[in-house]
Amino acid sequence: MKKVIMWFAVLMLIVVFVGVGCSKKKAEEEVAEAEAPVEEAKALEDMKIGYVMPYLEGWFGYWDLGWNLIMDKYGVETESILTYWDVEKELQAVRDFITMGVDAISIESTSPDTAQVMAQLANEAGIPIMIDSSSLAPGPGKPFFDISFDYGAMGALAGEKITEMWPGAKVLHMAGIAGFPPTEDQDEALKAGAEAGGYEYVGTEYTGYQIEDSKNILRDTIASGKEFDVILCASQEVAEGSIEALKSANMLDDVIVIVVNYGPLDVDNFDQGELDFAIGQSVGLHAMVAAVVTLNYLQGIEPFSTVAHLPFQWLTPENHREEGITWAVDESWIPVAEKYAKTGILEY
Repeated sequence: MKKVIMWFAVLMLIVVFVGVGCSKKKAEEEVAEAEAPVEEAKALEDMKIGYVMPYLEGWFGYWDLGWNLIMDKYGVETESILTYWDVEKELQAVRDFITMGVDAISIESTSPDTAQVMAQLANEAGIPIMIDSSSLAPGPGKPFFDISFDYGAMGALAGEKITEMWPGAKVLHMAGIAGFPPTEDQDEALKAGAEAGGYEYVGTEYTGYQIEDSKNILRDTIASGKEFDVILCASQEVAEGSIEALKSANMLDDVIVIVVNYGPLDVDNFDQGELDFAIGQSVGLHAMVAAVVTLNYLQGIEPFSTVAHLPFQWLTPENHREEGITWAVDESWIPVAEKYAKTGILEY
């Protein structure tokens, strides 16, 4: 019995000493943790953000201006890599930005599959990535934000207006780039309107969003004898070239011209009485929203949604000055962009 009591006493002493030792170690760790310097959040002015774009002309030039209007306000350094619609250059651009150690990346890609690979590369490197005006193929790559205009909805709106105003009309789509998601989404919606019986769809011509190509393609289409009453143009450049072709064939008064854009060329064509309708989209404001969301995210503020489509407007020669948002934006639009980035509500 004495031996049992003695071993029990020894065991209790061991438990006490171990408990004291553990408590002391835990206390020391807590003190060390409390005394360790807290890593401060990186200041915006110390950040660098890379963005991948096809080129800096037309639409993309105004995107660049809107994006950097926000970045300049907060002193954020930016750098662009131009890819000219080359998917290999797009992939290399992301790799280059990863090597640079940028704080975030924005991409515009011609291919959903390429965009998915770009997202994966950035995810693996631990760099936040945003998808702009591009579709993303299914896969593990995850952007923190995906922003674009809803080109399918724009094509559907054009179809609805054609059905309402010119039922049975023959419609030609002067489109952008074959395989490019905005082009394909718009084209599919326009075809769906024809299949619903609202009008006759007579074909799609791919212009590459270029003035001269659009002019030459439409001239050849006219020369082929193809008949059409309405053309839907994929950009201001496409509308400009198409209008020139129609004028040279003395057909401008006989064909309805609708454009998806409302860029500076469209404003001029409205004012000159050569453009009939536009589906307005401000790339400058769009880029400002993308920039605000990016900076918010880098400061720990999640976007109101991971996917966003800015609203668009049906514009006429009579209302475009009051209701349209031009591509060129200035500092007065910053509060509009900031509110949309926070709430998803566009008020102006």
